[in-house]
Amino acid sequence: MLFIIVPIIEITLLINVGQAIGAWNTVGLVLLSAFIGVNMLRYQGSQPCAVLREEWRPAKCRAVKWLKGLCWLSAVPCC
Repeated sequence: MLFIIVPIIEITLLINVGQAIGAWNTVGLVLLSAFIGVNMLRYQGSQPCAVLREEWRPAKCRAVKWLKGLCWLSAVPCC
């Protein structure tokens, strides 16, 4: 339902803004907001990737620590 209502509201808003300030100004605002959004996504999107990369390093990864611990526990009875 939201996938239908939100675009209709957005298109209605764009038409009203276009009538109020002009079509080219509206296009300019849309392009400006797209440019700002892409730059924000580029900046903020790289931060979570860096955090994930850091967490999945072998020295910090919990799964690797657990696997090493299990290897040690399984090796102890063999000695």
